[in-house]
Amino acid sequence: MAVQLIDATLPDFGVPATRPDLPRATYLSRLDALNKARRAAGIDSLLIYADREHAANLAWLTGFDPRFEEALLILAPGQTPTLLAGPENLGRAQKASIEVEARLYPPFGLMGQDRSQTPELEEVLTSAGVARNQRVGVIGWKYFGPSESPRPDAWFETPAFIIDTLRHIVGPEGRAVNANALLMDASTGLRAVNEIEQIAQFEFGAVAASEALKALFRAARPGMSEFAAVQSMGLGVLPHSCHTMLSTGGRLSGLESPSGKIIERGDPITTAVGYPGGLSSRVVWMVADSSELPAGAEDWLERLAMPYFACAAEWYATLGIGVTGGPQASGRALLQPHPQSRPSDPPRRVDEHAGLSQFARGAAVGPGHTVRHHSGRRPALPLRQHRGRRCAARPARPRRAARQIPGRGGAGRGASRLHGRRAGDQAEAGNHAAFESGRGISAFPAAPGPASGAALISPPRGSVMSRALR
Repeated sequence: MAVQLIDATLPDFGVPATRPDLPRATYLSRLDALNKARRAAGIDSLLIYADREHAANLAWLTGFDPRFEEALLILAPGQTPTLLAGPENLGRAQKASIEVEARLYPPFGLMGQDRSQTPELEEVLTSAGVARNQRVGVIGWKYFGPSESPRPDAWFETPAFIIDTLRHIVGPEGRAVNANALLMDASTGLRAVNEIEQIAQFEFGAVAASEALKALFRAARPGMSEFAAVQSMGLGVLPHSCHTMLSTGGRLSGLESPSGKIIERGDPITTAVGYPGGLSSRVVWMVADSSELPAGAEDWLERLAMPYFACAAEWYATLGIGVTGGPQASGRALLQPHPQSRPSDPPRRVDEHAGLSQFARGAAVGPGHTVRHHSGRRPALPLRQHRGRRCAARPARPRRAARQIPGRGGAGRGASRLHGRRAGDQAEAGNHAAFESGRGISAFPAAPGPASGAALISPPRGSVMSRALR
């Protein structure tokens, strides 16, 4: 694919004024689908555990996520689902989007609150329908595979006191199993498919995350503190799906929160903002012009930006109904255009058309997150093409690594990303589309390496530098 560098203005997609609500029928349909999957897996009852960090599976099914506390949903045949919550969340649990019997379970509350009326957990579970000799599935937020354990379905990330009690109830003839794959599996998990209503709701978060970074790069200047830079984002639209990240200079690290450090000319900067539905991130340098970029970054266009842009463009051009995934031989990019484009043509495989030689070594193509309430599992190919599913290519390690910027460890997420604003996208965008602003700030891709990203160009006041790849 030929790639050109042109002058362009960042497209304005508009900002939605309201966040779409999911109808109750969506949640009821999800509950029905989960019960069908449960029965197909030979599971009698299900427990879904959630806490503040790991609430997505429970929220997907019920519309309820615990704040400050923990929660547990018990699903058993012929029973109204029981939802255990702490004292601060009980009222919210009673307003779940599916019918539940909300019960107070004081141990899920904060320390120092009254727990003298705590019911026996065994009694709570059995009254909700968990019984002896049952095969009970437990859903938290992570499943395991044979490379991690010879019995991965016996590994649990949920609290031991719940698992211990559950095993005592079902007895030696019953079994507790990790059932996270019912929701989280990259191909068969129920959450790998998004309803159109969910895509619309996720787009609200994706837009908010993108707009936050756009505001940051319009305002960022040498002499500004990291705190002030983050304040320019106008955050607080939704509960965050991950903590806000921004660090610069010697304290550069992808997961660091902002500090009072002053941003200096020449500093590398990394930042990320996540809302349910979208996570946007950038790695940039604060420089006056491209001559101030670090040594080895002069040919960033030819080495990184253009090949990666072409890779991502071919990825989106290749995907479609009937396209399947396959093994990533040697981590090759799988994205040459397929000559068959007619509806009558047989199904295509993206792995049959590996190309882009500059990305053939050390690059990986990942379908992206299949869960969007929080940072989720990044599945590897093969994949099954789903409706409402977002896929994005990303380089794991560029072909030729430049020197590592101090304070930036590892490669992984340090590589550049291509921002595509599609409904429901994680909005994990690339550093290859320039930012244009009236204050004269544009973002450009920089050289490859463990901390490669965009170079922040600050031209003289009154001028606008805006360039984009197409």
